Amino acid sequence: MIRINDIPVRVEPSSVPTTDIAVSIQPFLAVLESMLLNLIADGLGDSLDLRRAPLSEDQRLQLRSVLGSGEAYVRIEALGRTEFEEMGVKGLWWVTHRNPRGEIVAEFIEAAYVPTLLSVTAADVAEGVQSLRGLMFANGQAGRLGEDEQAVPFGRA
Repeated sequence: MIRINDIPVRVEPSSVPTTDIAVSIQPFLAVLESMLLNLIADGLGDSLDLRRAPLSEDQRLQLRSVLGSGEAYVRIEALGRTEFEEMGVKGLWWVTHRNPRGEIVAEFIEAAYVPTLLSVTAADVAEGVQSLRGLMFANGQAGRLGEDEQAVPFGRA
């Protein structure tokens, strides 16, 4: 009888060329294309949950490499770290959420003009106006504009 230790084992580099790995992520690229087309058509963003998608680690790394890096990067520290990285494909954002121990708890590719967690609502902006008015009042600037008046932004007339 042959024992397992008697079987010769030789480790060889993968014979699968990089282009084959890229072929294996084509379905994911097609999903991302559809998400971007929907964003353009109806203004609604979408996201691909990378933790639930049937991606191997090699495919995930290949997808990140193929999409490249863009110009914007945002990091938020609140109950863990959240990172938003614009991809080389405009309109796509790689979003990673970590818990306070630094472990990845969620990872998405989001199709959006601005990532959802970074955008503000009209109510948020109205709150900002009230905060700004409070600052102006505290610095003796209150009353310069009436309720119906609006300041003209610099460069606009």
